[in-house]
Amino acid sequence: MLRYCLVLVLLGPWIVAWGQQAPALERANRVAAARRAGDYLVRILNEEGRFIYSYYPLEKQVHEGYNLLRHAGTIYALSQLYDATGEAAYLEAAVRAAVFLRGFVEEVQIDGRSFTALVSDPRFTKSNAQEGRVVKTGGCALALIAFLSVDRIQKRGDYLELCKQLGRYLERTQMANGNVLSKYLLERGEYSSWKSAYYPGETAVALAMLAAATNDARTRESMARLLLYLAMNWEIHLNYPEHSRDFDHWGLIGLATAWPLLTDEMLSTLSPSASVWTRQRLLEVARDYVQLEWLYMVRGDGIAAALDGAIHGTDATTTPVATRLEAIQLIHRLLRQQELAADSWPPLIERQLQFVLRGQYSAHDAKTIGGPLNIAGAFRRGVLAETSKSAEIRIDYSQHAISALLDP
Repeated sequence: MLRYCLVLVLLGPWIVAWGQQAPALERANRVAAARRAGDYLVRILNEEGRFIYSYYPLEKQVHEGYNLLRHAGTIYALSQLYDATGEAAYLEAAVRAAVFLRGFVEEVQIDGRSFTALVSDPRFTKSNAQEGRVVKTGGCALALIAFLSVDRIQKRGDYLELCKQLGRYLERTQMANGNVLSKYLLERGEYSSWKSAYYPGETAVALAMLAAATNDARTRESMARLLLYLAMNWEIHLNYPEHSRDFDHWGLIGLATAWPLLTDEMLSTLSPSASVWTRQRLLEVARDYVQLEWLYMVRGDGIAAALDGAIHGTDATTTPVATRLEAIQLIHRLLRQQELAADSWPPLIERQLQFVLRGQYSAHDAKTIGGPLNIAGAFRRGVLAETSKSAEIRIDYSQHAISALLDP
């Protein structure tokens, strides 16, 4: 703890001075950019409810693979966009995509018990065929998030019972330390030893949303146990920054989503015997976790100005920045509400938003590149579209950019 506190104290004035250079991006411009991305997603959604998942504009080629987790995340972003604009096209797209996703939820047998889960089949996803059909904890979590988001914007409860069943599976994956198992291999009848850095955070968001919708005590406890596990990992990262470079944006979103449901009494009861947690301690650790992350932001000028706001080591890609912004803006709002200072953050947030926007294809780009798809509004992998890889378009690039731009 002393180690990371000393680093933050020494670098604090430098971070403030650095942040003061950023121009403001008007809310209307942010929403307009998000709408352009949403319009692209609407255009590439077919009648069945399936998106064109990945497209290489320089080759005019559609990629055959598919990722159900990112499909679910895109429903979440479209729901946020409908909240911000009231545009019926985004509501209709989210509803249609949810119907498609529902087709992959089925009853499975795990350890002799029946559960409802999202199943990824390599015959459809074109992924690891050796594993066969799998249940990904992150997939179940994101499906739950998507379904509850659609219920919210439709002002109906069509998916609530299904989400309760998905929640039971998520609770089944939780271990004694609060973490969750990542992946169940249906054909082998066992959990994989592989661990995802993001599934725990996605599960925290899902459990928080389900707890808010149902007021179920068991779901709230599972949510709180998972958040404590994540917070203890954030502390490890603060003391040993080299421990991991995976930024837990979903876990931070989970904390923001769960915040109204958490109490000091609940956290105290669930805390490890050697360490008592409170709401304020959770938020302070989240604040310091974000504060340390600013040190990895690129400060570009001159010929490197296009990279200003990027994350070191991510090859000038847009999504690592957008995912951070999703979480950081929510945590910043919480800090303001709780009167915990983070005054240096807004200018840094603006710089990162400007960086993300450099990755959006314009109408001029679409006309120049041509091809079977109108790519205007889509977000590409990299801000410098010099290669096929950096020019690639994928639905999650737009998904995360929309969420970051809207600051929901």
